[in-house]
Amino acid sequence: MKFTKLKRTIAFVLFSGFCSSLMASGTVAGTDVTNTATLSFGDNADTLEQVQSNSETFKVDKKVDISVTTIDVTPIATKPNATGVVLTYKVTNTGNSVQDFALNALTTSTKAFNDTVTDTFDATNVKVYVDDGDGQFDPAKDTQEYIDELGIDESKFVFIVSDIPANLQNGAASVYDLQAQVAQGGSQGVLGDIIAQDSSNEADNKLTVQIVFADSAGSADSEHDGKFSSVDAYKIVIANMTITKTSVVVEDPVNNTTNPKRIPGAKVRYCFTVENSGNADAAVAKIGDTADTSIYDITNMTNNDIRIYNGADAFDCSNVTGLTTQANPDNSGSVDTNNGKIVIDLGGVPAGKKKSAYYEVILR
Repeated sequence: MKFTKLKRTIAFVLFSGFCSSLMASGTVAGTDVTNTATLSFGDNADTLEQVQSNSETFKVDKKVDISVTTIDVTPIATKPNATGVVLTYKVTNTGNSVQDFALNALTTSTKAFNDTVTDTFDATNVKVYVDDGDGQFDPAKDTQEYIDELGIDESKFVFIVSDIPANLQNGAASVYDLQAQVAQGGSQGVLGDIIAQDSSNEADNKLTVQIVFADSAGSADSEHDGKFSSVDAYKIVIANMTITKTSVVVEDPVNNTTNPKRIPGAKVRYCFTVENSGNADAAVAKIGDTADTSIYDITNMTNNDIRIYNGADAFDCSNVTGLTTQANPDNSGSVDTNNGKIVIDLGGVPAGKKKSAYYEVILR
Protein backbone atom coordinates (compact mmCIF):
# COMPACT_ATOMS: atom_id res chain seq x y z
CA MET A 1 0.00 0.00 0.00
CA LYS A 2 1.36 3.37 -0.95
CA PHE A 3 1.04 6.26 1.45
CA THR A 4 1.09 9.93 0.35
CA LYS A 5 2.52 12.51 2.76
CA LEU A 6 0.11 15.42 2.96
CA LYS A 7 1.58 18.92 3.18
CA ARG A 8 0.08 20.95 6.04
CA THR A 9 0.13 24.73 6.25
CA ILE A 10 0.04 26.41 9.64
CA ALA A 11 -0.78 30.10 9.72
CA PHE A 12 -0.91 32.68 12.51
CA VAL A 13 -1.93 36.30 12.17
CA LEU A 14 -0.50 38.76 14.70
CA PHE A 15 -1.52 42.39 15.02
CA SER A 16 0.48 45.28 16.36
CA GLY A 17 -0.48 48.89 16.70
CA PHE A 18 0.27 52.23 18.35
CA CYS A 19 -1.74 54.97 19.97
CA SER A 20 -1.10 57.48 22.73
CA SER A 21 -1.89 56.96 26.40
CA LEU A 22 -5.48 57.14 27.55
CA MET A 23 -7.03 59.88 29.66
CA ALA A 24 -10.11 59.41 31.82
CA SER A 25 -12.07 60.87 28.92
CA GLY A 26 -10.47 58.50 26.38
CA THR A 27 -7.74 58.73 23.78
CA VAL A 28 -6.76 62.29 22.94
CA ALA A 29 -8.40 63.69 19.79
CA GLY A 30 -6.07 63.87 16.79
CA THR A 31 -3.97 60.92 17.90
CA ASP A 32 -2.77 58.81 14.98
CA VAL A 33 -3.63 55.16 15.61
CA THR A 34 -1.47 52.92 13.41
CA ASN A 35 -2.02 49.18 13.13
CA THR A 36 0.05 46.57 11.27
CA ALA A 37 -0.64 42.83 11.03
CA THR A 38 1.91 40.03 10.66
CA LEU A 39 1.01 36.75 8.98
CA SER A 40 3.06 33.75 10.11
CA PHE A 41 2.68 30.59 7.99
CA GLY A 42 4.41 27.32 7.06
CA ASP A 43 4.26 23.54 7.27
CA ASN A 44 4.93 23.37 10.98
CA ALA A 45 5.26 25.65 13.90
CA ASP A 46 9.06 25.44 13.93
CA THR A 47 9.65 26.77 10.42
CA LEU A 48 7.16 29.57 9.87
CA GLU A 49 7.58 32.35 7.39
CA GLN A 50 6.27 35.85 8.02
CA VAL A 51 4.59 38.46 5.85
CA GLN A 52 3.83 42.01 6.99
CA SER A 53 0.57 43.71 6.08
CA ASN A 54 0.24 47.32 5.10
CA SER A 55 -0.06 49.89 7.92
CA GLU A 56 -3.61 51.04 8.62
CA THR A 57 -3.78 54.52 10.18
CA PHE A 58 -6.63 56.68 11.37
CA LYS A 59 -7.01 59.77 13.53
CA VAL A 60 -8.99 59.72 16.76
CA ASP A 61 -12.01 61.99 16.41
CA LYS A 62 -12.93 64.77 18.83
CA LYS A 63 -15.50 63.86 21.45
CA VAL A 64 -17.02 67.08 22.77
CA ASP A 65 -18.46 66.64 26.24
CA ILE A 66 -19.06 69.12 29.06
CA SER A 67 -20.22 68.96 32.64
CA VAL A 68 -21.62 71.95 34.50
CA THR A 69 -22.58 71.51 38.15
CA THR A 70 -24.09 73.89 40.69
CA ILE A 71 -21.86 74.18 43.75
CA ASP A 72 -24.40 75.98 45.96
CA VAL A 73 -26.52 73.41 47.80
CA THR A 74 -29.28 75.92 48.65
CA PRO A 75 -30.41 79.20 47.08
CA ILE A 76 -28.05 82.06 47.80
CA ALA A 77 -29.66 84.25 50.44
CA THR A 78 -29.60 87.94 49.66
CA LYS A 79 -31.43 91.20 50.32
CA PRO A 80 -32.97 93.97 48.21
CA ASN A 81 -30.37 96.43 46.87
CA ALA A 82 -27.51 93.99 47.47
CA THR A 83 -24.62 94.25 44.99
CA GLY A 84 -22.13 91.70 43.69
CA VAL A 85 -24.04 88.63 44.87
CA VAL A 86 -22.39 85.39 43.70
CA LEU A 87 -23.71 82.09 42.37
CA THR A 88 -21.04 79.36 42.04
CA TYR A 89 -20.75 76.61 39.42
CA LYS A 90 -18.08 74.21 38.18
CA VAL A 91 -17.37 73.50 34.51
CA THR A 92 -15.48 70.32 33.61
CA ASN A 93 -14.08 69.32 30.22
CA THR A 94 -15.12 65.68 29.92
CA GLY A 95 -14.20 65.48 26.24
CA ASN A 96 -10.92 64.25 24.75
CA SER A 97 -9.32 67.51 23.62
CA VAL A 98 -8.30 70.86 25.07
CA GLN A 99 -11.16 73.31 24.53
CA ASP A 100 -12.28 76.86 25.11
CA PHE A 101 -15.77 77.40 26.50
CA ALA A 102 -18.08 80.36 26.05
CA LEU A 103 -20.17 81.13 29.13
CA ASN A 104 -23.66 82.60 29.39
CA ALA A 105 -26.05 83.41 32.23
CA LEU A 106 -29.55 82.46 31.11
CA THR A 107 -33.02 82.89 32.57
CA THR A 108 -34.43 79.83 30.81
CA SER A 109 -35.36 77.82 33.89
CA THR A 110 -38.21 78.92 36.13
CA LYS A 111 -37.57 76.43 38.94
CA ALA A 112 -34.53 75.40 40.95
CA PHE A 113 -33.52 73.07 43.76
CA ASN A 114 -36.02 70.32 43.00
CA ASP A 115 -38.77 72.83 42.23
CA THR A 116 -38.62 74.33 45.73
CA VAL A 117 -37.66 77.74 44.33
CA THR A 118 -39.68 79.61 41.70
CA ASP A 119 -38.35 82.52 39.67
CA THR A 120 -40.15 85.80 40.41
CA PHE A 121 -37.67 88.54 39.46
CA ASP A 122 -34.59 89.21 37.33
CA ALA A 123 -31.32 90.39 38.82
CA THR A 124 -29.48 93.33 37.27
CA ASN A 125 -25.92 93.92 36.06
CA VAL A 126 -25.52 90.17 35.55
CA LYS A 127 -21.94 89.10 34.72
CA VAL A 128 -20.10 85.80 34.35
CA TYR A 129 -16.52 85.40 35.56
CA VAL A 130 -14.02 82.54 35.70
CA ASP A 131 -12.18 81.73 38.91
CA ASP A 132 -8.43 82.34 39.01
CA GLY A 133 -7.88 79.08 40.88
CA ASP A 134 -8.66 79.69 44.55
CA GLY A 135 -12.35 78.76 44.40
CA GLN A 136 -13.50 82.12 45.77
CA PHE A 137 -14.81 85.10 43.82
CA ASP A 138 -12.40 88.02 43.94
CA PRO A 139 -13.51 90.95 41.77
CA ALA A 140 -9.93 92.19 41.52
CA LYS A 141 -8.61 88.89 40.13
CA ASP A 142 -11.52 87.03 38.59
CA THR A 143 -12.12 89.14 35.47
CA GLN A 144 -12.02 86.65 32.59
CA GLU A 145 -15.43 85.98 31.04
CA TYR A 146 -14.71 82.73 29.18
CA ILE A 147 -12.77 79.54 29.89
CA ASP A 148 -9.47 79.45 28.04
CA GLU A 149 -7.66 76.23 27.09
CA LEU A 150 -9.34 73.88 29.54
CA GLY A 151 -7.48 70.59 29.54
CA ILE A 152 -8.96 67.14 29.36
CA ASP A 153 -10.66 66.22 32.66
CA GLU A 154 -9.83 69.66 34.09
CA SER A 155 -12.35 71.94 35.81
CA LYS A 156 -12.86 75.63 36.50
CA PHE A 157 -15.14 77.35 38.99
CA VAL A 158 -17.38 79.93 37.34
CA PHE A 159 -19.37 82.69 39.03
CA ILE A 160 -22.54 84.51 38.06
CA VAL A 161 -22.32 87.88 39.81
CA SER A 162 -25.38 90.13 39.99
CA ASP A 163 -27.02 93.08 41.71
CA ILE A 164 -30.41 92.69 43.36
CA PRO A 165 -33.25 95.17 42.71
CA ALA A 166 -34.95 97.14 45.45
CA ASN A 167 -38.49 96.69 46.78
CA LEU A 168 -38.53 92.89 46.76
CA GLN A 169 -40.60 90.85 49.15
CA ASN A 170 -39.32 88.19 51.47
CA GLY A 171 -39.00 84.84 49.63
CA ALA A 172 -38.77 86.31 46.12
CA ALA A 173 -36.31 84.38 43.93
CA SER A 174 -34.29 84.77 40.76
CA VAL A 175 -33.27 81.60 38.90
CA TYR A 176 -30.21 81.48 36.63
CA ASP A 177 -28.73 78.81 34.38
CA LEU A 178 -25.01 78.85 33.68
CA GLN A 179 -24.48 77.51 30.18
CA ALA A 180 -21.07 76.48 28.83
CA GLN A 181 -20.69 76.08 25.05
CA VAL A 182 -17.70 74.48 23.41
CA ALA A 183 -15.33 76.62 21.33
CA GLN A 184 -12.13 75.93 19.44
CA GLY A 185 -9.06 75.61 21.61
CA GLY A 186 -5.44 76.10 20.67
CA SER A 187 -5.03 79.88 20.96
CA GLN A 188 -4.00 81.05 24.39
CA GLY A 189 -5.61 84.25 25.65
CA VAL A 190 -8.48 84.47 23.19
CA LEU A 191 -11.86 82.75 22.99
CA GLY A 192 -11.86 80.41 19.99
CA ASP A 193 -14.67 80.17 17.47
CA ILE A 194 -17.87 78.60 18.74
CA ILE A 195 -18.32 75.03 17.51
CA ALA A 196 -21.93 75.29 16.41
CA GLN A 197 -22.35 71.82 14.91
CA ASP A 198 -20.60 68.48 14.87
CA SER A 199 -19.82 66.00 12.08
CA SER A 200 -22.82 63.77 12.62
CA ASN A 201 -24.07 64.36 9.07
CA GLU A 202 -20.69 63.59 7.50
CA ALA A 203 -19.34 60.21 6.41
CA ASP A 204 -16.44 58.84 8.39
CA ASN A 205 -13.08 60.16 7.24
CA LYS A 206 -10.29 58.25 8.93
CA LEU A 207 -7.62 60.87 8.19
CA THR A 208 -9.61 63.84 9.48
CA VAL A 209 -10.40 64.75 13.09
CA GLN A 210 -14.17 64.90 13.06
CA ILE A 211 -16.30 66.28 15.89
CA VAL A 212 -18.93 64.38 17.85
CA PHE A 213 -21.14 66.15 20.41
CA ALA A 214 -21.48 63.72 23.31
CA ASP A 215 -23.01 66.06 25.91
CA SER A 216 -26.20 65.28 27.79
CA ALA A 217 -29.18 67.61 28.14
CA GLY A 218 -28.63 70.29 30.81
CA SER A 219 -31.07 72.58 32.56
CA ALA A 220 -31.28 74.95 29.57
CA ASP A 221 -30.05 72.98 26.55
CA SER A 222 -30.59 69.78 24.60
CA GLU A 223 -28.67 66.55 24.25
CA HIS A 224 -25.75 66.53 21.81
CA ASP A 225 -25.69 70.26 21.05
CA GLY A 226 -22.22 71.14 22.31
CA LYS A 227 -23.64 72.88 25.38
CA PHE A 228 -24.40 72.05 28.97
CA SER A 229 -26.01 74.03 31.76
CA SER A 230 -26.95 73.88 35.42
CA VAL A 231 -29.35 75.96 37.49
CA ASP A 232 -28.91 78.02 40.67
CA ALA A 233 -30.92 80.79 42.35
CA TYR A 234 -30.91 83.91 44.47
CA LYS A 235 -33.53 84.13 47.21
CA ILE A 236 -34.59 87.21 49.14
CA VAL A 237 -34.17 86.46 52.83
CA ILE A 238 -35.05 89.35 55.10
CA ALA A 239 -36.32 89.89 58.60
CA ASN A 240 -39.96 91.00 58.62
CA MET A 241 -40.37 92.86 61.89
CA THR A 242 -43.48 94.13 63.68
CA ILE A 243 -43.85 95.73 67.10
CA THR A 244 -46.92 95.91 69.32
CA LYS A 245 -47.16 98.29 72.30
CA THR A 246 -49.72 97.91 75.10
CA SER A 247 -50.14 99.38 78.58
CA VAL A 248 -51.73 98.39 81.90
CA VAL A 249 -52.03 100.18 85.22
CA VAL A 250 -50.28 98.18 87.95
CA GLU A 251 -51.31 100.09 91.09
CA ASP A 252 -52.47 103.50 92.27
CA PRO A 253 -52.23 105.40 95.59
CA VAL A 254 -55.92 104.84 96.44
CA ASN A 255 -56.80 101.32 95.28
CA ASN A 256 -53.31 99.89 95.45
CA THR A 257 -53.36 96.75 93.25
CA THR A 258 -57.11 96.11 93.45
CA ASN A 259 -58.71 97.46 90.31
CA PRO A 260 -56.18 100.31 90.08
CA LYS A 261 -56.91 103.37 87.98
CA ARG A 262 -54.69 105.71 85.99
CA ILE A 263 -54.66 108.58 88.46
CA PRO A 264 -51.70 110.71 89.48
CA GLY A 265 -49.25 108.56 91.38
CA ALA A 266 -50.31 105.39 89.56
CA LYS A 267 -47.70 102.98 88.19
CA VAL A 268 -48.19 102.33 84.47
CA ARG A 269 -46.52 99.40 82.71
CA TYR A 270 -45.70 99.64 78.98
CA CYS A 271 -45.19 96.31 77.21
CA PHE A 272 -43.69 95.58 73.82
CA THR A 273 -43.82 92.48 71.65
CA VAL A 274 -41.48 92.33 68.66
CA GLU A 275 -42.08 89.58 66.07
CA ASN A 276 -39.83 88.48 63.24
CA SER A 277 -42.07 86.72 60.72
CA GLY A 278 -39.35 86.73 58.05
CA ASN A 279 -36.93 83.97 57.12
CA ALA A 280 -33.77 85.77 58.22
CA ASP A 281 -32.55 86.56 61.71
CA ALA A 282 -32.54 90.17 62.82
CA ALA A 283 -29.09 90.50 64.34
CA VAL A 284 -29.97 93.81 65.99
CA ALA A 285 -33.33 94.85 67.44
CA LYS A 286 -33.71 97.99 69.56
CA ILE A 287 -36.92 99.62 70.72
CA GLY A 288 -36.97 103.37 71.05
CA ASP A 289 -39.66 105.00 73.19
CA THR A 290 -40.33 108.30 74.93
CA ALA A 291 -41.87 108.77 78.38
CA ASP A 292 -43.09 112.38 78.46
CA THR A 293 -41.42 113.81 81.58
CA SER A 294 -44.23 116.34 82.00
CA ILE A 295 -46.62 113.42 82.46
CA TYR A 296 -44.42 110.69 83.93
CA ASP A 297 -41.96 110.83 86.79
CA ILE A 298 -38.91 108.84 85.67
CA THR A 299 -36.47 110.57 88.00
CA ASN A 300 -35.48 107.34 89.71
CA MET A 301 -35.73 105.08 86.67
CA THR A 302 -32.56 103.17 85.65
CA ASN A 303 -31.53 100.71 82.98
CA ASN A 304 -32.37 97.88 85.34
CA ASP A 305 -36.02 98.94 85.30
CA ILE A 306 -36.16 97.78 81.67
CA ARG A 307 -37.03 94.10 81.65
CA ILE A 308 -36.57 91.61 78.79
CA TYR A 309 -38.95 88.65 78.82
CA ASN A 310 -37.16 85.32 78.26
CA GLY A 311 -40.13 83.04 78.05
CA ALA A 312 -42.35 81.65 75.34
CA ASP A 313 -44.03 83.73 72.67
CA ALA A 314 -47.08 84.47 74.80
CA PHE A 315 -46.73 87.60 76.90
CA ASP A 316 -49.44 88.86 79.25
CA CYS A 317 -48.74 92.50 80.05
CA SER A 318 -51.28 92.51 82.89
CA ASN A 319 -49.47 89.78 84.83
CA VAL A 320 -45.70 89.60 84.82
CA THR A 321 -45.44 87.95 88.22
CA GLY A 322 -43.35 84.82 87.95
CA LEU A 323 -42.08 85.57 84.48
CA THR A 324 -38.45 84.82 83.80
CA THR A 325 -37.02 88.20 82.96
CA GLN A 326 -33.69 89.92 82.91
CA ALA A 327 -32.57 93.47 83.18
CA ASN A 328 -31.71 95.09 79.89
CA PRO A 329 -28.68 93.00 78.81
CA ASP A 330 -25.20 94.48 79.15
CA ASN A 331 -26.77 97.86 79.96
CA SER A 332 -26.85 98.41 76.20
CA GLY A 333 -30.29 99.93 76.54
CA SER A 334 -30.60 103.30 78.17
CA VAL A 335 -32.85 105.66 80.10
CA ASP A 336 -32.39 109.41 79.71
CA THR A 337 -34.18 110.85 82.73
CA ASN A 338 -33.87 114.41 81.41
CA ASN A 339 -35.84 114.04 78.20
CA GLY A 340 -37.55 110.68 78.74
CA LYS A 341 -35.78 108.82 75.92
CA ILE A 342 -35.81 105.08 76.56
CA VAL A 343 -33.95 102.48 74.50
CA ILE A 344 -34.57 98.77 74.98
CA ASP A 345 -31.96 96.49 73.41
CA LEU A 346 -33.49 93.10 72.61
CA GLY A 347 -30.29 91.75 71.09
CA GLY A 348 -31.20 89.74 67.99
CA VAL A 349 -34.58 88.28 67.09
CA PRO A 350 -34.33 84.95 65.24
CA ALA A 351 -36.46 84.26 62.19
CA GLY A 352 -39.96 83.15 63.14
CA LYS A 353 -39.57 84.22 66.78
CA LYS A 354 -40.84 86.90 69.15
CA LYS A 355 -39.21 88.87 71.93
CA SER A 356 -40.95 90.96 74.57
CA ALA A 357 -39.99 93.63 77.08
CA TYR A 358 -41.56 96.13 79.46
CA TYR A 359 -40.85 99.10 81.68
CA GLU A 360 -42.85 100.87 84.38
CA VAL A 361 -43.29 104.60 85.04
CA ILE A 362 -45.16 106.75 87.59
CA LEU A 363 -47.96 108.99 86.35
CA ARG A 364 -47.61 112.56 87.64
